[in-house]
Amino acid sequence: MNRKALRRQVLDSLLLPQEFGFPGLRFPVLGGHPNSWEVLTPKRSFDGREGSYRAWHGHASLELLPGYDSCDEEDEDFDVPFENRAMAAMALLLRVEYSDVLQFVNEAIAIFLKRLDPEALRVARLFSIRRRLFVLQTIYEKGKRCAQLFESFPVLAATIYNASGDTGYQELHTFVEEGLKASDIAHVIDLPKSYKKVPHSVAFVVGRHFNIFKDVVEFMPTHPHEAVFFVRGVTHFLGGFSRSPAKRWLAQNWTRIRDERFLFQLELEHPRRINIDMWVEEFFDFVRAEELYGVRPFNPDMSVTTVMRLVAEWHDRVAHARRLEEEENFDKVLRLPRMPTSTMEGFTFKPLTTRRELDAEGRAMHNCVYSYAERVRDGDCDIVSVRKGADHVATMEVVLGEGELLEVAQLRGKRNTEVPGDVRRACKSWLDLLNLNREGKEDGDG
Repeated sequence: MNRKALRRQVLDSLLLPQEFGFPGLRFPVLGGHPNSWEVLTPKRSFDGREGSYRAWHGHASLELLPGYDSCDEEDEDFDVPFENRAMAAMALLLRVEYSDVLQFVNEAIAIFLKRLDPEALRVARLFSIRRRLFVLQTIYEKGKRCAQLFESFPVLAATIYNASGDTGYQELHTFVEEGLKASDIAHVIDLPKSYKKVPHSVAFVVGRHFNIFKDVVEFMPTHPHEAVFFVRGVTHFLGGFSRSPAKRWLAQNWTRIRDERFLFQLELEHPRRINIDMWVEEFFDFVRAEELYGVRPFNPDMSVTTVMRLVAEWHDRVAHARRLEEEENFDKVLRLPRMPTSTMEGFTFKPLTTRRELDAEGRAMHNCVYSYAERVRDGDCDIVSVRKGADHVATMEVVLGEGELLEVAQLRGKRNTEVPGDVRRACKSWLDLLNLNREGKEDGDG
């Protein structure tokens, strides 16, 4: 395929026929979902060059390739950043150079942007990245008055158009098209005028749950970025906690809580890393906790400094109580093992039955075997320490397989390395002997 034909094929596959006068764009390799594209924000090209466009952004960005369900996974098949894997996949399908696909896709996005109504694009760009395409499509479908509403009263527009599947909102669409005042439309759905100040960046989130923001919207920051953090904090109180005085206190003091000097001071007094999201979760847990471990209960008249210190103190006491509880059970037998301690071919096989033994094994072998305590307790597996004299040489996970016979689920050396052949052979011989004894016992019982 020559370069001109390739360019035409890529552009034809990406640029859709217009709907409602809207010039569509898709990516067929990824399932054709248009909301996966950050096509409305000029940034940079896929390969990092300035002056072009990047089609997606971070965690909310793209429809994943078949078999993928997380943006966190790395893949050895494509030696490119994750956000560029779709480009690599298209290059493989078309059997062309990766760089050619990058260039043509950027060209398709540029064509798409040039086809758009500049005013509609300007309004769409007021919203968060993942909402821009929806806003743009809605403006193309509903018209100029819809665009005016999205710009002047974003929460109202987000509320009535994002619920377009609800027949009860269809009449509101008509009100907008007929030029009814936004305040009158808001009154129909009991949306206070105070919501008009809500920034575009959080309009859809607030519109979806506007009832829980009624008593705190007055405290919402007007800066788009700060509003996102504010909404994230307040929505911790969704559900039965939505009308708690704690929510209003959090909203009222949000600006001071966000002050990094408070968090820095807490880190000095309580030696652990604390960010704002973590602190809000701990505050929520503290307010609803039944056991305060001697810490004063929350009162909405308290200062920010007092509450932040009480929350940190409560967290420390909870962690201490849990450590004490764990220490009390450190030497308690989790469950009797399915096999005794025994030797085979110069190696000792010792089942580990307490948290202390698992902890010692993990420290000696530099592995995470301590985390298997619950599995041992529940009978899901046995953990066996393989030793040569006083030396720990391997850690083995043994499970019940078919016919109630013992099987090796994992066998690892220090730092989860492969074990030598003599260790592996000794483990097999030991397990074969255990299974032979188990079969003989069953035959004798029969």
